[in-house]
Amino acid sequence: MENFGWISLLPPLVAIVLAIVFREVYISLLVGILVGTFIMSDGNILLMFTKAFDIMFEKVGDPTWNIRTIMYTLMLGSIIGLAVKSGGSDAFARWAGNKIRSRRSGQGVTFASGIIIFLDDYFNCLTVGSVLRPVCDRFKISREKLAYITDSTAAPVVILAPISSWVAYIIGLIGDQFTQLNLTQTTPFMQFVYTIPYNYYAWLTLIMVTVIIFTSLEYGPMARAEKRAMTTGQSYETSSVAPPGDDFNTIKVSAKGRPIDMFFPVIALICTAALYMLYTGKFFEGGVSVGQAFQNTDSVTALVYATFTTLVLTLIFYRVRGVAGVFESMEGVLQGMKAMMSGLIILALAWTIGGVTSELGTGPFVAKVVSENFPLALIPATIFLVACLMAFATGTSWGTFAIMIPIAIPLAIAADISMTTCLAALFSGAIFGDHCSPLSDTTILSSTGAGCPHIDHVRTQLPYAVTAAGAALVGFLVLGFAGGGFFLPLVIAAAALVGLMVVLHKLNREDIRLLEHEISKIDASS
Repeated sequence: MENFGWISLLPPLVAIVLAIVFREVYISLLVGILVGTFIMSDGNILLMFTKAFDIMFEKVGDPTWNIRTIMYTLMLGSIIGLAVKSGGSDAFARWAGNKIRSRRSGQGVTFASGIIIFLDDYFNCLTVGSVLRPVCDRFKISREKLAYITDSTAAPVVILAPISSWVAYIIGLIGDQFTQLNLTQTTPFMQFVYTIPYNYYAWLTLIMVTVIIFTSLEYGPMARAEKRAMTTGQSYETSSVAPPGDDFNTIKVSAKGRPIDMFFPVIALICTAALYMLYTGKFFEGGVSVGQAFQNTDSVTALVYATFTTLVLTLIFYRVRGVAGVFESMEGVLQGMKAMMSGLIILALAWTIGGVTSELGTGPFVAKVVSENFPLALIPATIFLVACLMAFATGTSWGTFAIMIPIAIPLAIAADISMTTCLAALFSGAIFGDHCSPLSDTTILSSTGAGCPHIDHVRTQLPYAVTAAGAALVGFLVLGFAGGGFFLPLVIAAAALVGLMVVLHKLNREDIRLLEHEISKIDASS
């Protein structure tokens, strides 16, 4: 791989800046891709275009991951379309509207649902947002807030779970380093488990969402989005492009729908996903525990199997229930696939620019420049910042893991500092990028599931994510200088987080707490 140096930063920076400034993600990603292939082609225009298509075909057609993600997303869209067609979504929204009495409880249910669905971030992003979107619309919760809560319970929750679709990948990377360096003091799995309490960004993100739900300490673009939703009833910014996933609104729904028609596919999907994760983890072949099976599962393949099985079961269930015949069901299936297309196009472009940055060597260059020649006490904070920058610029936490784990483990050994601390800082930084980069697949899928214009989700979430990252940096600085356990730095970081939120809220011109209180009184009396 040729070393392009500082110029390798141009493609992701161009894409990110254009996307945020002009709020148009398709052209921004495309320009970023072409800037990268122009660099790789030494200014040859013809080669620039052919190289861009070559990388796109390679990434989108990757049979081991990306093509299966596309299949899973399309089939999940079909299931959601079927649930809408059956009338189940509307019935659930009416039922939940009677049970949920306020905006706060609506956000709380969304948050709790995201934590419960911890097995896979893709599953979380698309399922939680799609199911709870009607409820949030009913209580005038902005689509931006729904996307933020959904996104905040995706990667930040999955990275804290010792059993999830991420574990096998991470422990595989750690295990490779253990083998190369002949490390035997612990197992790769236990080394991952040791990092969980130190993953400050993930914990602080969950703390931040909880504080916002209970105190309404909103600020920045999110405060304006929430005020718009509460005062006008517009769940998303109408001047933006049409939100992904809102194609479901054009489906003619059955009048026979009941909440069970919404719950059935969700429960079926959770059960079949767990079953197929055990299957692909070799549990049924014997000699493998449930935990080991989940650690070794092929998550994306399991989700493809699960969504297809759930789709078939749902078709049969609705036919027996009499809420949707064959032709009505096919309308829901096709409309559901159509609703996912905008998200998939963005996903394909994000994968492509990820391939471009990989060939340019963006990640290794950033890691090398920033991580060299730092004082020992600053190494955890430095690793965190490098991982933040790399994951945000490339849009991939997994790519950041692959690049940084082979750097972080030898660095910890050479510097004689805690490997757990270094890995936790790396995981925290990677999750920050996965959580808020406009190029991240989970950011894109959260927008799709919530029915929120993608760039509006990025613009409203980014100030919150940066606040949590700033507090996490405080935690890693305290940990680096003071040493010791995870608890004291986490407490100090949490205090810094709440303090930052209070200050930023006071500086914000949109104090929505009184408005929210008035709306809550109206909801309670209605």
